[in-house]
Amino acid sequence: MNRVLIILFIFSSSILTSQVVVCPECNGDGTLECDDCNGYGEYRNYEGSNVTSRCTNCSKNNFLIGISYPHGRGRVKCYECNGIGKISKSINIYRDGNKYMFEFEILGNVGRIRYTDIYISRGDRVVIRSRGQVKLGFFVGSVNTEGMINGGYESYNIVSGAYHGSLLYRIGNANDTWDYVGDRTDIIAKNSGYLELLINDKRL
Repeated sequence: MNRVLIILFIFSSSILTSQVVVCPECNGDGTLECDDCNGYGEYRNYEGSNVTSRCTNCSKNNFLIGISYPHGRGRVKCYECNGIGKISKSINIYRDGNKYMFEFEILGNVGRIRYTDIYISRGDRVVIRSRGQVKLGFFVGSVNTEGMINGGYESYNIVSGAYHGSLLYRIGNANDTWDYVGDRTDIIAKNSGYLELLINDKRL
């Protein structure tokens, strides 16, 4: 699975974080509805048929015990928290005076907002570095976090005006605009709020 490593430097008088939080993907349950069978645990063999087959994505067939659903019928283990229900979003691995360093990963194939628990104050200097691969569509394959710098596939962007598949960020709330990270950005925060990240591909 493609992952993007985020290394974050913040120069601030204080940083507020919550190390362990409820997983935002599964809301603490540790499981998600199976996409293959839409939570039924089986699916019709073809449209209009009453004959069904077990979903091979959320079930397994054991020779001794037969068919079972390890995470519940029609459920799969949450990919974000690995079934734990909680997640450590940020790890403060270094501090030197007013310099804080965080390191964490985000999935490189999920085109949804990636919330963090790192609160940034207006005027803080923020340096974001990233490395890793972003998995786009079948025909495009994978790119790095700079995105498709030669252009193309802009119609699949979540945010127009930014490279397709690139890593973006914003600080604050839904009214704030997304800005480009690529593999590195160095900014002075114009407003206060939590850091959010996004892979710019609505087809992921």
